Amino acid sequence: MSKIKAVLQWSVGTVVFASASPVCFGGPASPSTLDSLLTDASEVVVATVEGSIVNGTAVGNLVVERVLRGELRPGSALQLTWTRRPTVQPMSRPLHKDRGLFFLRKDTRGYWSIVPATNGNVEFDMLYFFLPSGPKPEEYRAGPGATIEEKIFLELAWAASVGWPPDRGAVYDLLGVFRGHLNSSAARRTFARFAQSNVESIQALGLRALIAEGDVGALERVASEQDKLMASSFGRAIAQDLRFYFRNAEPAAVRILGPLATSENIRGEVRIAAATALARVHTRESLPYLAGLLGSPDLVLRTLGVGGMAMFANNVPINSHHPAPGDWPYRTEETIAHSTMDPNTIGRNESYYVGFWKNWWFQNKETLITPP
Repeated sequence: MSKIKAVLQWSVGTVVFASASPVCFGGPASPSTLDSLLTDASEVVVATVEGSIVNGTAVGNLVVERVLRGELRPGSALQLTWTRRPTVQPMSRPLHKDRGLFFLRKDTRGYWSIVPATNGNVEFDMLYFFLPSGPKPEEYRAGPGATIEEKIFLELAWAASVGWPPDRGAVYDLLGVFRGHLNSSAARRTFARFAQSNVESIQALGLRALIAEGDVGALERVASEQDKLMASSFGRAIAQDLRFYFRNAEPAAVRILGPLATSENIRGEVRIAAATALARVHTRESLPYLAGLLGSPDLVLRTLGVGGMAMFANNVPINSHHPAPGDWPYRTEETIAHSTMDPNTIGRNESYYVGFWKNWWFQNKETLITPP
């Protein structure tokens, strides 16, 4: 059997298991990023650990079940030795075929090392991602041509779907890499399924991913279930994802965002999130709603009205801070001069900014509300 070394050397030496950056010994644990794990690891495997941890030292075998990437084969067994820095009371427990997703690397001498899922002076079971026991359901099996990222995603999504491991934030951190990047059909299907879950944490994970992707169906749920969702322990996170990640500029999305941003019956955090999304997309269809924000008693909402209308008038592309080159019929020196998204700036001179855009809308709305 090959020998896998995950031993920490604490004298003048180095950390024998590899990490993307120097480990802060004794500092807080921090999850590794997906990019760093894939850069540092040549092998990604699902394996079981058989052995025991005695006084903080793990000794046993790592038995490979599935190979997501690399040269190892199912059934390969690697000898394991690992010792934690003794800064706390060392733990002892058996390792009864604990299953996990491991990132491994072989050095020039042929020794294998664990690329840790969590950096810092952590327990052995934080070096990898726990996976459930038993067979993996069909919906979490990677199809032909799946990328390594999709394969990893499906393993972790399976773990998250059954609530395993409990209170293990690293799984959700890594799943979060796929929020806003659902070019993977496997990720999109999985998050859509999660959004229908009866488990609050799983449902929130799915909704947040779909909102970040600009999914209109998820946005409709926020609108229709706002009280329930905002009262949950994940309500603030859902509102934050709507505020910072939603970028769907289609009319169907704007027709939902507009009432969310302008209605007095909508919760404050949802109003600000929807208004921010409206200002970000600043399409022609969004202008009546943005103009409506100019009369809000809330300075933040007035600011978003000013900023969104200014970005439309000056032809600023979504996610940009500068006007697009070329002619644009609504851009003038005055619209440039009255552009800001800073509430402090507007608060110091409301008539200059808010007054200007109210007047601008009065002069242009007949043209702009008429379909082009």
